[in-house]
Amino acid sequence: MDQLVLVALERIGADLSRRGELEQERALLKTRLALLQRQGSGMSAVLGAEPLSGLVDVARLHAQMIKNDAEMARLGLATEAIDRRLNIIADVLNSPADHLHVLKRELRLDRMNVIAENGYAREGTTIELRLASVPETAGAMRAFALVKFARSNLLPAPCTVDEERKFLI
Repeated sequence: MDQLVLVALERIGADLSRRGELEQERALLKTRLALLQRQGSGMSAVLGAEPLSGLVDVARLHAQMIKNDAEMARLGLATEAIDRRLNIIADVLNSPADHLHVLKRELRLDRMNVIAENGYAREGTTIELRLASVPETAGAMRAFALVKFARSNLLPAPCTVDEERKFLI
């Protein structure tokens, strides 16, 4: 469960950083556009500079701004951030098989707890492990085992009241 939430948080972080990049890019495009428009009405127009190249640059900047706006719209409004983040978490939790793969592996251990080659050992024990693989963690695998204990076999919970009394006296 923790790993799935981490995957969702990673996606949320990627969206946040992408939004920041797009906002910076938009500010730069606006500044460049303003500079190009000022240049067209300044001294370059008096000196006879080519207005055609300026128009091409302005058109290119407008196209980049439209592309930037479309990607910002895909990320949604900043006021809808909580809903969008909850949807990302819900999408990841609804499809755990896309983000977490569990494999079964059996190992044969000899009396010294050394893995027997090819699973062969005269006297030994076979243990079964589950290996969890998370594609987002670049090949990292974690071994785990599902175990069950009877409540009677567990140690009693420590009584914190008795421990605290030691410090009060």
